[in-house]
Amino acid sequence: MKKPELTLTKLVRNKFPLANAIQELITQYRKQADKQGYQDTLFLNDSEVTTTYDYGYKFTSDKYPARPPYYKGAYVFSKHYYPQIEDMKASGEEFDCAQVIDLMPQVKHWIRNLFRREAASFSLPLANGNFYPDFIVELIDGRILIVEYKGEVYKSNDDSAEKNAVGNLWAKNSDGNCLFLMVIKKDENGQVIQQQILNCISG
Repeated sequence: MKKPELTLTKLVRNKFPLANAIQELITQYRKQADKQGYQDTLFLNDSEVTTTYDYGYKFTSDKYPARPPYYKGAYVFSKHYYPQIEDMKASGEEFDCAQVIDLMPQVKHWIRNLFRREAASFSLPLANGNFYPDFIVELIDGRILIVEYKGEVYKSNDDSAEKNAVGNLWAKNSDGNCLFLMVIKKDENGQVIQQQILNCISG
């Protein structure tokens, strides 16, 4: 379709690459249709969205089947709910975000969320899979704050926009029980991670 100068003979000779290209195009269109249908279902004005806590995250002693690699940094996190922290480096932007959360007096405890660990993970649905935010935080006042850290490179891409929209919709329909925040190192107003979290908590 994109190359009308190709003859039928050339197409027949390259039928296998052609079949693969057609299959890839169909897959691409199917994903686009799934995503558009999902967005329309959730975000149109007449959509009815319900947030349920039947499968929400609960901080219990037996619900963090951590496995290597573990965090081995010099900083000792005092508010991580479990003794081991899975898959977190000892430096970098995500570590900095975790440290900010750990030091905030408004935080009761928190965890580094596990990825695809069935009942031990927290996830939100997306059009083509699930989204596993970085941190689950229980505040002193009992509310749950979900924090997703995004590096500068990813803060404005389509994936981040979809996650942010779903997270905010989930929080909006939680009757004030939950908050969602996608944080970056410094936002457009020059506010650092701590101030972004404080704004979300007090907003």
